[in-house]
Amino acid sequence: MQHAALLTHVMTDPTLFELGDGIGEHFSNISFLLNEAQKAPFLMYQLLAFSARHLAFLHPESATSHLQQAVRLQTHGLALFNTATAAGYPVNEADATSILLFSVILGHHVLTDTLSARNYDGWGAFATSFGRCTSIQRGIPAVARSAWPSLLQTELHPILSGSSTIHSRAPQGSQCQAVLRWIESSPLSDEGQKEIYRVVLRYLQLGYDLLEDNGPVGGNKFRMVFSWPHLVPAEFSRWLEEGKPEALVIFIYYAVLLKRAKTLWPIQDAGDYNLDLAKDGLEPQWHYWIEAANGIQV
Repeated sequence: MQHAALLTHVMTDPTLFELGDGIGEHFSNISFLLNEAQKAPFLMYQLLAFSARHLAFLHPESATSHLQQAVRLQTHGLALFNTATAAGYPVNEADATSILLFSVILGHHVLTDTLSARNYDGWGAFATSFGRCTSIQRGIPAVARSAWPSLLQTELHPILSGSSTIHSRAPQGSQCQAVLRWIESSPLSDEGQKEIYRVVLRYLQLGYDLLEDNGPVGGNKFRMVFSWPHLVPAEFSRWLEEGKPEALVIFIYYAVLLKRAKTLWPIQDAGDYNLDLAKDGLEPQWHYWIEAANGIQV
């Protein structure tokens, strides 16, 4: 009976998938997603888990119960997923679609948990959690690349093509230019590290560009809020955990992007909270970057 209630919530609450990647709009008729979930139990369990996670947000008075339910369902879904994919990545259209949908929803779920937690005892604890989150999220593009031809033959084609177009665009804005100039001239990093910072800042600037983009290519203006964690290289996540000042300053600019997306249910006040955590991790000599980031005009 609990599963039926969660499934009903999936079918009736359009805010569940207002996540910045176009899924909510594309599945305004949720039948496609449900049809895929019926064919892949691991996807169904993750879908129900995310439904329970959303209910925890909507009903704080029963949040503990919903969160426990979400954990149980997600754990079971992951076990089924690991069994189903033990032989490797998918080679046919049906498997590719269900596995990509599972990966995307799992990624959103983990990011929601990471950003909504308020029990971190400082930057180090948060950075470790965020690192685990980005590690899981990086599996999403790996799944997509492994079955790209098959995926382009499915109803996911508009979403995948839109994401590919956005990620390959040249940045237009200047919100991240000051940080980029500082890193380019910084003696704290070698050339290899600087190249990774350039990549991370490029995607972050695209996130700011989307806030001002009302055209059809732009799609949901908050798309990069959810995409950025799975686009950053593993080295960057490690540098966040190590407290490297360049990495923390870049993260501050991501936190400001989160502030712009506070109307989304997985985000809320995560931007302000993460700014406070980053300040805790930064030495005082770098705190002026927080004021600079907060002054960004979009």
